[in-house]
Amino acid sequence: MKNIRPSAKKGTQPQKNNSLTSRLALLLGAILMIFPACGCSAAIISAAPTRTPTMSAPPSPTTALTPTPTPIAVPSAAPVTQPAGWATTTSANWSGYTFPQGNITGVRAQWTEPKVSNQVPGAYMVTWVGVGGWDQSYNNIVQIGTRAYVYGGQVVHDVWYETLPPNHWISLGTISAGDSVSASVTLEAGSTRKWDLSLVDLTAHQTFKITVTFSSLRVYADYIVEDPDATSNNGPPYYPFPKFASITISKADVRYANDWLSIAAVAGLQVTLVQSNRTLARPGPLSNDTFTVTRSLS
Repeated sequence: MKNIRPSAKKGTQPQKNNSLTSRLALLLGAILMIFPACGCSAAIISAAPTRTPTMSAPPSPTTALTPTPTPIAVPSAAPVTQPAGWATTTSANWSGYTFPQGNITGVRAQWTEPKVSNQVPGAYMVTWVGVGGWDQSYNNIVQIGTRAYVYGGQVVHDVWYETLPPNHWISLGTISAGDSVSASVTLEAGSTRKWDLSLVDLTAHQTFKITVTFSSLRVYADYIVEDPDATSNNGPPYYPFPKFASITISKADVRYANDWLSIAAVAGLQVTLVQSNRTLARPGPLSNDTFTVTRSLS
């Protein structure tokens, strides 16, 4: 048999292809009509990039002035019903009280910065609290206080501190005569060498503070008015000692371990300042935690 293709099959295949083509044409036309209706573009659509926000530098912080709180005067230790008493002695440059008992962890007191005469050029006086400076601690002291000296015919008052050694007086700022001040020297808890030195001007609402690292012998709690020596050898000559109004030192306390005691509870030494057989300043009797140093008129 010959291979002969039937005529019907030859006619039906082209009709099927034409029908599919027509349908595709209608579908494409419908799609093209939809795009203009929705405002879409026939171009390829890609995801829009996410815009990275511009990061401006944060504003520089402004320093806010924190108002200085009104300083609060230190409280007094409990009153002493039976004072321990004191012995009397003299010094060429100290007037006040010192207490030899060891293991001191703090001293504190209050006084009013005195008015000082400006009649003697170079005259000099200081009032301070501290630990050391007497007997075996003669060359071992940490202290803070106020100073008055005559310079250019004027009296300058400032706050100072010192450690000995190295025997350097460092000024922390000025105050005024008549200002009430509260001073303290305290050993930081858990430390044997870090001392917090503070003097608060209760009148001007100012606080002067410094922390020093110092190996103290921790003997002799001091509450002193002094005529400083004019050299670095802790001895004469001394500065001219000016005339000044009497100085009352109050709320004078000493701390052993964590307990503050009035200095009247501890046996001490009452020290009178004498130079060349002349008494220049004398402390009055101790009344609980208060005494007054008076400048002699001679």
